[in-house]
Amino acid sequence: ALVVWLMTGLVRITPDEEAVVTRFGRYETTLAPGLHWRWPPPFERIRREKTTELRSVKLGFRQRPGRSQRPGRFAPATIEWTSEHTEAGYEPQAEEALIVTGDEVLVELTADVQYRISDLREFVYGADDPAAIVRTVAESAVRDVAARTLLDDILTTRRAAVRRQCLQLARRRLSGYRIGVEIVDLNLLDVHPPREVVPA
Repeated sequence: ALVVWLMTGLVRITPDEEAVVTRFGRYETTLAPGLHWRWPPPFERIRREKTTELRSVKLGFRQRPGRSQRPGRFAPATIEWTSEHTEAGYEPQAEEALIVTGDEVLVELTADVQYRISDLREFVYGADDPAAIVRTVAESAVRDVAARTLLDDILTTRRAAVRRQCLQLARRRLSGYRIGVEIVDLNLLDVHPPREVVPA
């Protein structure tokens, strides 16, 4: 029985994973991919995370789970300014989407922020909800850049440059939080004036 119990301490970490080991609740070590032996519960506990996986948070909208696109089907048609956003699974978040530009005009903006774990120990112990911090930091970066940019530039000629500025600012601000994640990309998805003022 002792041998069988000790054998339960064999742990296999897959190539896309890392694991944090705690002994009686205190951090002990981080396991890299491979085969390891650790003390079985209740002495040690292991928390696995896929550290190579890209995760994302949405700004200005949420997507209901279970509404993914069927494989092999190209996603949506072009989103126009007059779109009512009635797509299945799309939940607008008006308080996030409305942003004031440098020429004091409101714009509706949605974005997708992709991030991944850079330090598993900081990710586990740095914050209860790292995704919420990533969303807040990205939203503040987008608002900051938009407040210094004219509406026409965001809509047309400088859109790519605005995206890059938002990404760089979000990365710089997030690095100070030490929550073990890095922002990989920030994409501006839907940028247009509020539907109420489109006719003007």
